[in-house]
Amino acid sequence: MLCSSMHSIAASVPVFMVMDTSIDRETYRLSKDQFLEKYGRDDSSKALINYFFRKRTAGQGMAAGGGFISILAALGFAAATHVVNNSSGYDLNEQVQNAVWAFFTGIVLAGGITLISIGIVSWGRHSRKRLLLLLDNYFAGSPIPKGIAKKKVFRAFVQYGAWNDETRKDMRSADRDRKRRSRN
Repeated sequence: MLCSSMHSIAASVPVFMVMDTSIDRETYRLSKDQFLEKYGRDDSSKALINYFFRKRTAGQGMAAGGGFISILAALGFAAATHVVNNSSGYDLNEQVQNAVWAFFTGIVLAGGITLISIGIVSWGRHSRKRLLLLLDNYFAGSPIPKGIAKKKVFRAFVQYGAWNDETRKDMRSADRDRKRRSRN
């Protein structure tokens, strides 16, 4: 057991690598422009800030869209289950149609709830506090995590300063050219 052993993993980490992770709330409650002004020292830090705020906005939009879909599907599901429960006077064909309607509105409701969950996770994963921790680590000499640095969206912010359809086309053609050169 790790807890009962005399050796601690935290004790094996060099002192210079242990950082205080408690951050004053006011230091990370900044807007995107304030983050860029205060911490955007080079292309990589600006790209990290833009990447995080793009992912936060996408997560918020996904959660809001999932909420809208869920509300509509919940209303449809409630109506469908009410009709199914009170369909004793209908013939078999109408009862089957009502049951199928209830089934599909249930699937849409589950999809909406899934979108809400994914959006909230993405929004939380790309929090301002985590962004500030990554920027502090980056300015202290640590590289940007590979999981972020390898993403096309992050690379587009580093190379082009934006992410749009033209950037996507340029990235695809650059990736295609790189793959052709590696095959030859």
